[in-house]
Amino acid sequence: MRSDATRTALASKYVFMEDGRPRFARRFSPVSEADSGWCLLSGHGGEDETDFGDQPANFRRNTLAELIDLFPELASILDAPVDSSFEWDGASYSCDSSGL
Repeated sequence: MRSDATRTALASKYVFMEDGRPRFARRFSPVSEADSGWCLLSGHGGEDETDFGDQPANFRRNTLAELIDLFPELASILDAPVDSSFEWDGASYSCDSSGL
């Protein structure tokens, strides 16, 4: 298995905006050896647009290590299996999970 320093995840551009952070995470089947399968969303209204996911400019690919540095709460979920999903409470950043 590749390390967090080389495995990657997709994150919405809104995750990286001022006051942004992941509010939702879902693990899909990885599409390559370097891909972790994780996709992170912020909950920003723009992510609800019907074609948001079809536009590559709306996402950034980062290593898991970079994402953990920015958002330490991710470290506790990254070993979850494919089809797992998580949601963080905006006030406390406590995590609720489903699909485990």
